[in-house]
Amino acid sequence: MLTSNWLLFIYVINKVSVQAGSFAYLICPILTALLGFLVLREKLRRNQWLAIGLSALSCALLGTGSARTLLMSLVVASTYALYLITQRRLQGYDRLVLLTVQLSLAAAFILPTASLLGASPLAGFHDLHLLLITAILSAVFTVLPLFLNLYALNTLPSGTVGILMYLNPVVSFLLAFLYFNEAATTIQAIAYAIILGSVVLYNMRFGTAAINSKPSN
Repeated sequence: MLTSNWLLFIYVINKVSVQAGSFAYLICPILTALLGFLVLREKLRRNQWLAIGLSALSCALLGTGSARTLLMSLVVASTYALYLITQRRLQGYDRLVLLTVQLSLAAAFILPTASLLGASPLAGFHDLHLLLITAILSAVFTVLPLFLNLYALNTLPSGTVGILMYLNPVVSFLLAFLYFNEAATTIQAIAYAIILGSVVLYNMRFGTAAINSKPSN
């Protein structure tokens, strides 16, 4: 799930748009919260159900523009939502060991298939600047967030972890508009505002929600 999410996300960002990649992580918390309820029996309060409904509405508004964008975003979101749910079920394992195994398996899968993906595993090794940037991206923006994510899943319900992921697409949308100069319609602006409101609504009485939503042993 993790490897598929990485590869699909990179494809969407490069071949579709930054907004499409961000849209995927707007859908992901909704899927994660619903899977947490259906699979892990995590309880949701009324305001949390309302927040999920508002999020679904905003995603529907964003998806009306392009069926292809919606489909790609759904696939990307589904892979990461399933990944979060599986990690919630693996609480008995050491987080660092688990992440090491996952990254090793990801490398074992990606390296042999690199040529099929149009890439060369040895490309860029002569470029020290590229290697430095890659190391920073890998350690600071990939491995560390994944470890913190797994650690959070030890104490927080997967739905709460999923809903906090809205910070990611919000930043991505800002980059899409301010840095990559991608345009936004009025409907999209309304949808983004609804999403921000749903995040606030979901996390009301956050401390109590985190305690009451924990599944019983």
